[in-house]
Amino acid sequence: MTDSNPPSPPNLLERARRARLLRILLVYLGASFAALEAIDLLGDKLALPAWVFSGAVVLLLIGLPIVVATSLIQGSGSVAASDPAGGASPVRRPEVRGTRRLFTWRNAITGGVLAFALWGVATAGWMLFGPNSDVSASGESATEISSLAVLPFADMSPDGSAEYLGDGVAETLIDALTRVEGLRVAARTSAFSFKGKNEDIRTIGEQLNVNAVLEGSVQTAGDRVRITAQLIEVEDGFHLWSQTYDGRLEDVFAVQDEVARSVVSALKLTLAGDSGQVLVESGTENLEAYNAYLLGRHHWNRRTSEDMVAAIAFFEQAIAADSSYAPAWSGLAAAHLLSTPQQYPVEGVTLEQGLERAEWAANRAQVLGGHFAEPHAVLGMVHEARWEWADAEREMHRAVELDPHNPTARFWYASLLAGLGRMREAEAEIRTAHELDPLSLIVNIWLALILDAAGEVYQAEAAFQRTLQLYPSHARLHRDVFSHYLRRGAYEDAARHLRRWIELLDQDPEKARRWSDGILQDETRAGVLLEVADHYDNIRSRRVDLLMMAGEREAALAHVERETMDPATAMSMASMAVYIRDPELRADPSFKAALRRMGLP
Repeated sequence: MTDSNPPSPPNLLERARRARLLRILLVYLGASFAALEAIDLLGDKLALPAWVFSGAVVLLLIGLPIVVATSLIQGSGSVAASDPAGGASPVRRPEVRGTRRLFTWRNAITGGVLAFALWGVATAGWMLFGPNSDVSASGESATEISSLAVLPFADMSPDGSAEYLGDGVAETLIDALTRVEGLRVAARTSAFSFKGKNEDIRTIGEQLNVNAVLEGSVQTAGDRVRITAQLIEVEDGFHLWSQTYDGRLEDVFAVQDEVARSVVSALKLTLAGDSGQVLVESGTENLEAYNAYLLGRHHWNRRTSEDMVAAIAFFEQAIAADSSYAPAWSGLAAAHLLSTPQQYPVEGVTLEQGLERAEWAANRAQVLGGHFAEPHAVLGMVHEARWEWADAEREMHRAVELDPHNPTARFWYASLLAGLGRMREAEAEIRTAHELDPLSLIVNIWLALILDAAGEVYQAEAAFQRTLQLYPSHARLHRDVFSHYLRRGAYEDAARHLRRWIELLDQDPEKARRWSDGILQDETRAGVLLEVADHYDNIRSRRVDLLMMAGEREAALAHVERETMDPATAMSMASMAVYIRDPELRADPSFKAALRRMGLP
């Protein structure tokens, strides 16, 4: 007896076998990968927006199930069925026949060509008529890029152990790009203030006053490193250039130089002098020395006593690995300078010990690499601390001459000039430091202090207010704003900032309230000022200022006498210049004698 039911259609595995599905999938995936690689390369060359690559990925993903369906349907062949007489003859079911007419290779290829044609038209239309239509094929932006910020490179390593390397890469690029003629680069302190923050590129550009941002990431695995970098225009988020570098850790110097050169090329800038010059000078071929140096800088930039100890240890480790490594000697000099009692005191280190060690390391750095600005700036601070004013100014001037874009050298020079009473020159230097490093707390504070000392009262107030917007919870800032308003007789404003200062410093709201209330009353004001001066005896030159405003002239003069007997224990003469401002006090013979002891006019 013959079964009258038609035979079952082939199952899915059989169809896959007939259609040679695996081979077709491999061909499709291979061709897709090659196409995406080409589009990615083309996107870098033409500086195309990210959606161009994303659009191609979406089209290829949509095409994948269409290819699979076409392959299965076209490869299934005829479906056999029995005729009424019992003989077999090929019969096509109507629904199968319709599906086969839709899913044909001709239709699939035609649809793919049309989809990518539309994608190409959209891309070409964006290039010709979009917001960056006057960007050339070489990636040149319509906006003239004359300034940029280099953000810290994110650590993408699985164990999070490459933060110091990401910071180091960014710092190295900052140093390299500041030497490019026609390009202004935001200083490290300001650029790194955005570290770990998901700020919009436009916001970063506005705050740093730059029109391009260089950002990226580092990822390490064993002795391998991957560095990704991208240059973005602030105005519209346009990607001017991007690249990924894979190599060995020992190749990191060459990679950094290549990144710097690519940025220069993307911005259509010209290198001064020899176009083949090396922008990133490693200073060493020893990877151990370089890693230790980066860790030293990482801790030095944190500015705490504990970090100064760690920085010194890492710089010494770098020198032990390569004794001719000039940047490590320079870093060691800077770390010893900041480990003194007047800076970030390290237990057991006297002022003269710190100065001697800083001087020795700075001299060694100069011998090994005389073009560095930092050793000269350190030596300038050493001479200033010893009251050797002519030598201090010579070294500071040389530091600024070697690296006019170094905000730290500019700031230190400004404080020296202020101490020498040359306020207009000091103002010019601190303004330049502020242009280079607009978000630096210390630079912003000293800009306001020097403007105040120069008699630019309203400009000083505006500078203080800008700084308060940036750092609303910084105790020292509220202390200095308190003094500013107190001198002007603006007691309500002074009381508000005194209260905030004490709340932040001592976390004692009751004392903060009592003192701020006392400042508002004429009969209690002097007593409160004396309490503040006695409670914070370590504020030194500010103590003199408070004593004078409390009417205690003799106590103020005695404090000046005590604090100017020996350079090892004396107050900073720059602080004396900006805080001790009472004309009656400065005209007193005892005060003039103190200045002569310090070698000041």
